Amino acid sequence: MGNANNTVSVAGSSRGSVSINNNKNNVNQRPPKRARNNNNNVNQPPAKRVNVSRNNTVSVAGSNQKANTRNRLIKNLKNKGLSNNAINRFVKSYNNGTKGVNQILQEVKTNTKRQQNAKNAATLRQLKQLRPELF
Repeated sequence: MGNANNTVSVAGSSRGSVSINNNKNNVNQRPPKRARNNNNNVNQPPAKRVNVSRNNTVSVAGSNQKANTRNRLIKNLKNKGLSNNAINRFVKSYNNGTKGVNQILQEVKTNTKRQQNAKNAATLRQLKQLRPELF
């Protein structure tokens, strides 16, 4: 009755129902899921560029930046009127990597405020001793 791909049973046969079976493998199957991109390391810094000069000496870009920052830090600390001992202490903590530039400058700011307050208090004490009538 039918071709090789279709099986047909007519009413009144042994089962008593009509069924048409096309031999196509599930056409409505879902496509496979797309693989996700693994973006765990999105914020990695770019690799440093390597510059080769004419005489074949290799210099890494950005390696001189720390020295420049260190020199600017020293210059900044000297301009704030700190003693050499204090400057050396702050620069040593920067070199060790225990403190950053901003942290050092914040500490210098609080120290200079403290020193100024101490100086003002000493001046007031001295003034009270010399001229108590003003107080």
